Amino acid sequence: MEEIKIGTFVTFEGIEGSGKGTQVHMLYEHLVEEGYNVIATREPGSTAIGDIIRDALLNTKFNEMTPRTELFLFAAARAQHVEEVIKPALSAGKIVLCDRFTDSTLAYQSYGRGIEFQEVLRLADMAASSIVPDLTVLLEISVEIAFNRITHERALDRIELADHGMHNRIAAGYLKLAERYSERFQIVDASKPQLEVHKAITKIVKDLL
Repeated sequence: MEEIKIGTFVTFEGIEGSGKGTQVHMLYEHLVEEGYNVIATREPGSTAIGDIIRDALLNTKFNEMTPRTELFLFAAARAQHVEEVIKPALSAGKIVLCDRFTDSTLAYQSYGRGIEFQEVLRLADMAASSIVPDLTVLLEISVEIAFNRITHERALDRIELADHGMHNRIAAGYLKLAERYSERFQIVDASKPQLEVHKAITKIVKDLL
């Protein structure tokens, strides 16, 4: 029998430097303070296996990695993450805040890398055990502003080092996904000040809850 999802699943999407990790953390802290039963997690990673895969995916030594290899590694990390972290938390009635999920795979590996959309969708759905977020927050920001942020903070990883043409395709792909899945997507202007973005996200999530 298929497991029944009884918690609330909120995912955060956006290009590199859009501020997803920061906003997930800020929302997590806010919801904990208000007494909600909530966990924050991220992809790829959040499991022992997933963290190893994450290291390989982001390692600049592996620039020869093919788009399909990248796709399958993301799917493998997600399959473990879903079974080990997401499903148990949702089954326990928790709110799950996740930095990236299947929409990242569609945006990056299909719109960005050029793998056929339906191929990516089938694999992403299988890896996710057909779990669909209740809400997806898309942090929209231009590639130029986003990369100006991250290049001042640290060295870029393998995916961030891809040319800006790919990152622009990913940004455009996210908007296509937001239109395709408009029933669960909410777009937030991530170029605004951090606290203003947090307040906008908090209102959206509170309305859902």
